[in-house]
Amino acid sequence: MAHRSVQYYYDDGTDIFLVGGVLYKLHRTVLQATGSPLFCDMFMIPQPKDSKDKVEGTSDEKPIVVPQATAEEFHNLLELYLYPKWTPPPHPVSRYIDVLKLSTQWGMSNVREAAIWNISQYNNRELAATTKLELARRYNIPQWGGPAFRQLVNRPLKSLSNDDLDCIGVAAFVVLAKANEAIAEERRLVATKTPPNVCCAQCTHHVECSRAWKDVWWNKIAPSILHPDPGWAIAFPGEIKQKVSGLQVQGMGQGCRDETIAAVLDGCGFDGVGIITDMAVARVEKLLFS
Repeated sequence: MAHRSVQYYYDDGTDIFLVGGVLYKLHRTVLQATGSPLFCDMFMIPQPKDSKDKVEGTSDEKPIVVPQATAEEFHNLLELYLYPKWTPPPHPVSRYIDVLKLSTQWGMSNVREAAIWNISQYNNRELAATTKLELARRYNIPQWGGPAFRQLVNRPLKSLSNDDLDCIGVAAFVVLAKANEAIAEERRLVATKTPPNVCCAQCTHHVECSRAWKDVWWNKIAPSILHPDPGWAIAFPGEIKQKVSGLQVQGMGQGCRDETIAAVLDGCGFDGVGIITDMAVARVEKLLFS
């Protein structure tokens, strides 16, 4: 049985709404101010004049039924935006997601933009990349899609739950799987193909320098690239360049060491992962938002 909202049944309200078993008596001007076609068109529909009780929205017995919304979602829309009331943060991101859903569904463009901004303030611990990608897909928010997908590219596929896969969607998952495989192969190639060393003009121990460089690459760099735990595997390109620049190579002359590392850092050998990632992100953005 429907019951009145404790907070949003105003004595001076103009129209009564039923949302998910809860009755709300609200002000028509507040709803019209959102620019929502749903509510603006609703109030333009001619109503019978012979009996006030027959007019929808004038009594608890004959409220305006609002479809495709729960009472909790509607309450969050009212409290956060239409009848804003300050409450101490933090607010669960789910409240703003409710608002995003209804504002998109009902064409409340200003409220939608505000909800998007609020949700954007939550960090990755509070709002998972998979959830943000799902929101981007569902509510057509292109500026979220690429960054959210980028966070997933280097994540092992086996770490994704069934719920994560539902959030990602089939089309994006196919791109993700291919990118994941290509990145793994690129990392393997970088790890197993030691960059050539450069001998300075003063070097008289070319063989020793070359051996020392190969040894330090295999013992210091390759294991960091190929580490099976993503949390320990070195990231491209920033972390690996930092690690290479700080290498101390025993048995290699300082001049050869400096010139070799400079050549490695100036080259494009560490750019492959970034290129693969950029291509995958562009592909997903085209699939989801074009």
